[in-house]
Amino acid sequence: MKVIMDSDSLIKLTKSKVKEIVVENMDVYIPVKVYEETVTKPKKEGFPDALKTVRLTSDMLKGVAYRAKMEDIDEYTAIRQLMRFGIMWYAVNLYKIGKITLSEAAELSDVSVRKMLDILEDHGIKGNVTMKQQIKALEYAKKL
Repeated sequence: MKVIMDSDSLIKLTKSKVKEIVVENMDVYIPVKVYEETVTKPKKEGFPDALKTVRLTSDMLKGVAYRAKMEDIDEYTAIRQLMRFGIMWYAVNLYKIGKITLSEAAELSDVSVRKMLDILEDHGIKGNVTMKQQIKALEYAKKL
């Protein structure tokens, strides 16, 4: 799972001492503006929490024990990506509980059915297509 972290999230995770859990289990992206706001400026001004955040982000940047990256993206792009991940997560959960079909999940997520299958597999969700439905699809394909 990919997460774009804003300043507030980064600071709160640092203070609550759960940041390691988050960054070890997710691909965390920190926009340059967030890095400047949470590390560069506070470090210059001598805030003690900035040192904790510096350790986190410098480890991220070095790739030491974390799967995280720093991206130079603007706020609009970050928000758009976050919304896209949220919609995809929503579609995955609706599919998981049987509220929508595979093609509906793909359409909602704005991806192909093949890509949606990969996304579902990444989330550990098996397809709900029965053998009868597969045989019917193959018979239909033969007619074409």
